[in-house]
Amino acid sequence: MVQGGEEGGGLRERADEDGGGALRIRRLYLENFGSHQRTELTFSDGVNAIIGNNGAGKTTLLEAIAYALYHKAERPVEDLIRAGAPRMRVELVFEVDGRTYLVIRERSRDGVVSAELYELTQGGRRFIQRDQNKVSSQIEAILGFGRDVFLQGIYVRQGEIQRLLEDQPARRKEVIARLLGIEILERIWSDLKGVIERLDGEIAALEREILAIGDVDRERMEVARSMEHIEGRLSALVEEISSLESSILELRGRVDELEAKRGRFIELRSQLDELKAKISSNLKRKEKLELELRDLDEELSKLKQLEALASRYEEISRLRDLLLMLSDLRKRLDLLRESMNELKVIESEIQEIEGKKESLERVRAELEEMRSLKDEYIRMEAELKGLRERERRELRKLSDAERRFNEVIGLLRELLVEVPDDPRGVLEVYSRRMEELSEGLSSRDSRIRELEGEIERISAKMNQYTMYLEELSSNPERCPLCGSKLTAERVKSLRRGLSEGMEAMKSSLSEIEGELRRLKEERDSILRLIERMREIPPRTLADISEELEESRGSLEEIRGLLEEIRRNISELELKLSKLPELEERYRSLIAELSKVDLLRRRADQIRESVSGLDPGSLERELLRVKGEVDEAIERLGISFEDIEAEYSKSRKAFMEYGRIRGMLMERERLSNALKELEEEISSDDERASHLEEEIHRLGFDERSLERARSELREAEERLRELLREKGELEGTLRELRKKEEELSVKTEKLRELRAKKERYEIFRSRIQGVRELFSRDKGIQPALREAARPLIEREVSEIFGSFGFDYDSVRLDEDFTPILRRGNREYSFDLLSGGERISLALALRLAIARYLVSTKMESFILDEPTVHLDDERIEYLLEALSSLQIPQLIVVTHSPRFRDIASRSILVSKEGGVSRVEVLDDARASD
Repeated sequence: MVQGGEEGGGLRERADEDGGGALRIRRLYLENFGSHQRTELTFSDGVNAIIGNNGAGKTTLLEAIAYALYHKAERPVEDLIRAGAPRMRVELVFEVDGRTYLVIRERSRDGVVSAELYELTQGGRRFIQRDQNKVSSQIEAILGFGRDVFLQGIYVRQGEIQRLLEDQPARRKEVIARLLGIEILERIWSDLKGVIERLDGEIAALEREILAIGDVDRERMEVARSMEHIEGRLSALVEEISSLESSILELRGRVDELEAKRGRFIELRSQLDELKAKISSNLKRKEKLELELRDLDEELSKLKQLEALASRYEEISRLRDLLLMLSDLRKRLDLLRESMNELKVIESEIQEIEGKKESLERVRAELEEMRSLKDEYIRMEAELKGLRERERRELRKLSDAERRFNEVIGLLRELLVEVPDDPRGVLEVYSRRMEELSEGLSSRDSRIRELEGEIERISAKMNQYTMYLEELSSNPERCPLCGSKLTAERVKSLRRGLSEGMEAMKSSLSEIEGELRRLKEERDSILRLIERMREIPPRTLADISEELEESRGSLEEIRGLLEEIRRNISELELKLSKLPELEERYRSLIAELSKVDLLRRRADQIRESVSGLDPGSLERELLRVKGEVDEAIERLGISFEDIEAEYSKSRKAFMEYGRIRGMLMERERLSNALKELEEEISSDDERASHLEEEIHRLGFDERSLERARSELREAEERLRELLREKGELEGTLRELRKKEEELSVKTEKLRELRAKKERYEIFRSRIQGVRELFSRDKGIQPALREAARPLIEREVSEIFGSFGFDYDSVRLDEDFTPILRRGNREYSFDLLSGGERISLALALRLAIARYLVSTKMESFILDEPTVHLDDERIEYLLEALSSLQIPQLIVVTHSPRFRDIASRSILVSKEGGVSRVEVLDDARASD
């Protein structure tokens, strides 16, 4: 067995000689992290042994180192904050390649996080990065590996020593590749696949683009042929258009000449037609005039016969007028007498109605009073309705308050034995009971805290006693407190004292725990009762009480108002019962009085109509006219009955005589008109002959004009067709020229795309070749693994052999799976016992660590590596660790043997639930 002092010294010397290197942990500060309230400790080179009882907070220190580097933990991050603390803080100082860094991380219970990374220099500190994830990424870049590699190769957690051994072969191969730095080659190989895929995508896109452009050369040839054909056709069209335009000019001159002749022809023809039409019309007029003259001569022959009869017409007409005047005088006299009688009756009615005005005023006053009472009645009805609605609302409100009060009383009677019916008494009982419960809860909480502190103190002391007893069992020659040698008698005395103390503490702990359980049960019962009573806050009781009183008072007031209004309404109803009779009487009087104005207007009309009329004068005028009628009848020798017949006969003769006498002047007028018409017809005949001679001399033919017009239209239509064709061909030619330019651009683009595709294909081929160099199955990766495997295999065999197991060596297959050798036979590690498997796993980890020492590994962290190892295996482990040339080793263990090889021993204990740290070699403690 290797002596601890010598080996520890050798490890420290080698660390000093190495100088700068990769990761080394220098200082750790914790605030409210796990069970540590405030802890600060430094780590030296060599072996740093962290010892203490189970649950003291040793592993928490290692968790803090991992959390500071990568801000992740195996347990929920919220559980890392010490109970009752609002936040936690971790500070870690570490070295990498001779440079010192400080990382600070904080986290609060509400999830607010912060992180800062600095480089420590002689002049102070230089800020590097901020933000949780950015700081972690920066640390990974500084260390050259991530959290996974850290946990697999550098920090071996409790219970995970066998993890690397028991991983699937592919997973173990991957982890070891990362530890060896080969994972960067794997990343390059994987990243280059993405580059090749992107290049393939670019090449495919270029091929699609080339395909989309199509056969440009064929299109250009087709366009050239089309342009040549169109240009030839355009040349022919220009010649044809020029010839056609000359023909059109000729035709237009000819048409214009014929159009001019046609205009003169139409003008002369129009004049001739008008003249012939006039002559024809005049001939007809002449015939008509001649006929009218014959008819007039026949009528004029009747004048002598009509003259005697027509002379009696005026006298008979005078007699007839006198008869009409006589009839009118008789009617006027009768009407005057009737109007005078009607006027007397109307004046009598007016006088009678005027006497009823006083009665109307009395009835109107009574009616106004009744209507005022009716308005008051309507107002009271509305008020009564409003009060009834208020009464219903208050009844509902009172019912709801009483229901809630009864519910509260029912609930309180379940919680309290006696509850008065009075709301204010209920409030007093409630308040008094809540005070009693609060006092009971406070006293029990205080006692529970005292007992929990006592249990924690006794438990901590029992853990210390247990550790002392374990150390006495494992190393009876040394005192577990001071490390001095002990006699057998002293060991026996210590064991007896510790055992008796343990028994006494167990008995006391049992009594305290019993009392604690009882107090907690009582406390829970009180809390449940308080929670149920808090369901009925005091404010609710007071509000319900006030609401009940207010509702009852309002209801009483409303009912008083209702009674008063009902009384008033009954009185009004009695008075208003006479209103219909009074209104009927009023309407009757109004109707009678309204007749007065009508009667007065009628009386005024009558007076106006008879104004200036005298019955006596009318009678005298009547007698005079009658005398004139009698004289006329006697003079004419006709009877009274024949007057109308004679009047009709004489009037007809008078009218006919007058009509025929009027024809004398008409006959003279017609004779003159006939003579003028005959002269006009003779003149028009002569003028028509002249026009016919001029038309004959003009020599115009309508068919010649139509032929000339038709030829011109055909020529112009043909010109339009040719011009339209020319315009279309020119437009097509422009499009083809534009397309020719576009095809030239496409040709250039196609050339560029093909050149670009060729460059991409060459680049892809080169990238593929580079990628094959970094592949996992061929190239650099397997070469590096194969170079490392025999070296790690030798280290594993040496370390595992130092544990004294019955095997000759250990071989690693291509997946770094250990295979045990004994003689010529090989065995799977699955046949090993628990202790042997742990030793093999530890040997594999230490072998990898030894291999990495020459590269980037200068720290190794172990958490409880001696679990399931007996004393002899522990000695082998200590010897293996001592021989491991790593500048810094941090070990968490409950075995005191690690103090023999430690450069620094750190004792972790727990008092009152708070972890405390003590550095045993220099007696420095930090809290």
